[in-house]
Amino acid sequence: MTLPVALDTNVLVRLLVNDDPAQAELAAALIDASSACFVPITVVLAIRHLHLEQDNLVR
Repeated sequence: MTLPVALDTNVLVRLLVNDDPAQAELAAALIDASSACFVPITVVLAIRHLHLEQDNLVR
């Protein structure tokens, strides 16, 4: 049995934002190669915070 991979904020943001295509590709490859992944609640909250900051910058 393999342990699930904990995805951190950097991996998910690179994948979602795709601001650096090489990094986004590596993030996708990590997820694809893993039999199971999980996202800690702290990562979910950090991504939400980044999203809210982005909204405030655009307005």
